[in-house]
Amino acid sequence: MMNTLPAEFGYSFTPRLGAGLHAHTRLEIHLRSAPTHHHFDPEEVLLDEILTGSPPQISHLRVAHPWPRAEEHLACCGPLIAVDRLGKEVQAFTFGGALGIQPGENQTIAVLTSPAPIFEVNPLNPVTELFIDEIEILLAMRRAANLETPGLYEQRLASSESLALYHACLRGVQQRLHSLGELDAPLPSTLWNQLAAEIQRIEQEHPSLKAAPCLEDLL
Repeated sequence: MMNTLPAEFGYSFTPRLGAGLHAHTRLEIHLRSAPTHHHFDPEEVLLDEILTGSPPQISHLRVAHPWPRAEEHLACCGPLIAVDRLGKEVQAFTFGGALGIQPGENQTIAVLTSPAPIFEVNPLNPVTELFIDEIEILLAMRRAANLETPGLYEQRLASSESLALYHACLRGVQQRLHSLGELDAPLPSTLWNQLAAEIQRIEQEHPSLKAAPCLEDLL
């Protein structure tokens, strides 16, 4: 696992270049035995992970220092939250990926990578916040649609390939914005335009996604 973070930083996103939504390809987090007091000093990372099996399951994962051994975990679609000793949070949203954990004497390094973009949830970027809010609404609707069969939503979510799930969410949010009739408002209009650019980009890079299942078929 390559350490790319400056010594005084607690976390770092690697920006993704390209059209459409502002996103990242990698998130690196350092959990240290003592805070640096220079920047955000995370003490724990909270997320859901996928436990492989038949059927696959979803479980909560808490990563903190010290960590017993080097491990690889499968991150599930959903929020990832880094928390410091004061309770301050840095939040990200992933569509699933690989979480590598590398322990050391003075720090534990956690690195999230994914075929699908990783988003930082930050009030300074309201378009991204709106996008994630809309995705969470869609996922809640799909969970509710599967209530009659306990565990089915979780199995489907755990079995979904991250890039296909991301593409389905792009399409789902686009359809929802259109159905709400709010495209004259500045923020939804900006998000709509970025969604269109992102869908075009991802379908050019991955032509098979043009025929990929919609969110209702995936989940």
